Amino acid sequence: MISTDGRFCTPAGACPGMPYARVEAIYGAALVTETVNGATVGYVHGDGCWLEFAQRAGRVSAIELACSP
Repeated sequence: MISTDGRFCTPAGACPGMPYARVEAIYGAALVTETVNGATVGYVHGDGCWLEFAQRAGRVSAIELACSP
């Protein structure tokens, strides 16, 4: 599931369009495992699922929820 619209946020209140620093304030420092198109992508892990926060110019451009079986 992917959200790029600021109306669709995580239950904790992280939303596309907000400053990435605010996401870090909500979730803490992200585990940075890769970059996509030169932008750092951080993951918040838990129970086989994670949130991926793509960012552009210091703002969240998309939030993706992914799970592994």
